[in-house]
Amino acid sequence: MQPDQNQYSFITDSANGSTGGPAFLQDPKKRTFIAIAFVAVIIFTAVILVSIFLSLGKKSSAPLVEVVGYQTELLRISTIGLESSKDLSTRSYASTLQSFIQSDLIKTTGYLGSTGKKLGEAEISSQLDSAVDKDLESANLRNIFNETLLGFFEKKSALYKQSLQKALNSASTKEEKALLEAAAKNILTFEATQKKSGVSASVDVTKL
Repeated sequence: MQPDQNQYSFITDSANGSTGGPAFLQDPKKRTFIAIAFVAVIIFTAVILVSIFLSLGKKSSAPLVEVVGYQTELLRISTIGLESSKDLSTRSYASTLQSFIQSDLIKTTGYLGSTGKKLGEAEISSQLDSAVDKDLESANLRNIFNETLLGFFEKKSALYKQSLQKALNSASTKEEKALLEAAAKNILTFEATQKKSGVSASVDVTKL
């Protein structure tokens, strides 16, 4: 039996410049396109993986932003009290609270800035409660402005303390924990001092 003369033809074919593989890879332009596409996919995948990794390692600043919102709102309400109340004890309450909160707000925003977080107006005023203004206007007409103002102070202070607790639970650095602990100590000290002096709200603003 004569051997098949073509069974070794691949040897001479390769010598003549023929290469193996799919036919579409024989075109240099197609090979270049495929190579570029492959590199693009690798780069895209790498970018996605890096983004996911960074997002997992980056701590949310939302709890601290909420703290800033309540600090800003307490300052706003205390300013209303100082501008509108003629009662000395109420004005003293508002002034003292304002000094405590103002100091803590500066520290909180300063820390956020050091982490690269830039606060927008919407974030700063995130806890603004326009209902406070309307209720205080109504209370002024009914001659219960001071009592209502103190009621709002107590309500907002309670929410502020909750936001401080939430932020402390998620704090990840010693500096962050220190500033939050100092803010918590300040509001608790302020409330204890006012309680001793007998200043308290007689209007339940939760029912307004």
